[in-house]
Amino acid sequence: DILCELGAICRDGLQDYKQARLSYERALRTLADYQPALLGLAETFAARGEPARAAVYLGRLAEEATRENRKEDVAKLYLRIGRLWEEQLNDSRTASEYYRRILKVLPEHRPVRFRLAELAQAQGDLEQARLYFEDILTLTEVIGDESERVDAIRANTELAKIAQELDGREQEAIDCYERILTLSPGHQQTLEAIGPLLWRANRWKRLVEVQKSLLEASDDDSVRQRLHFDCAKILHDRLNEVRSARRHLEAILDDAPTHADALDLLSSILQLQQATQALQQ
Repeated sequence: DILCELGAICRDGLQDYKQARLSYERALRTLADYQPALLGLAETFAARGEPARAAVYLGRLAEEATRENRKEDVAKLYLRIGRLWEEQLNDSRTASEYYRRILKVLPEHRPVRFRLAELAQAQGDLEQARLYFEDILTLTEVIGDESERVDAIRANTELAKIAQELDGREQEAIDCYERILTLSPGHQQTLEAIGPLLWRANRWKRLVEVQKSLLEASDDDSVRQRLHFDCAKILHDRLNEVRSARRHLEAILDDAPTHADALDLLSSILQLQQATQALQQ
């Protein structure tokens, strides 16, 4: 332990990688396959710019952890090896191979599925990325804690983006966003993203609901006025709900009495109501 502590001080405090390596090697001569020494030696090689040699030592540790069925340790070690290949050796394919080894030991490991999905996206393999994100949704189907809720939201967000990139599958994207809003009804990013899709899908009632959720979350007067006006236009032009449209316009004019667009639309509504009343009489 003293030799390993000395090695860590030399490596991290003094950046004396030669002395650090010698300290760890002395520890290994005293006790072969001593795990702290092997790990320290691996990190020393990584720090001095020799990631391939670092990966060799980490691999030895991973093999031993596998034999002893220490699954969490296996996952941590292969994750570290994958990062070395990805970040220092610039070989994302080999990195992916190590990440996939983690899934053989811990199929429920969500962070590595996210990383594999990101690498697949970077390589242009959106279908493979989609499969990894869908796996995460399966793992978070029953939300047990906040981390699972966060991961489910993230996976659905990425799936929505992929759905739109793959031949514009906008209904799939809407479904992803709706799943997020089930988990987090006030999720701002999702409320903003789903709006244009609902517009193109002619889902007017749902779009008004989304706009109202954005209204509740905003304290910016200009944003609230825009959202009120958007609701009024949809209610008036698409749903023929004139009274509801009028309430949104009046909300705008309470704060901004000279709002030109609101005045024009409200004037049009009032004229139409007056004409209707005249015909009825």
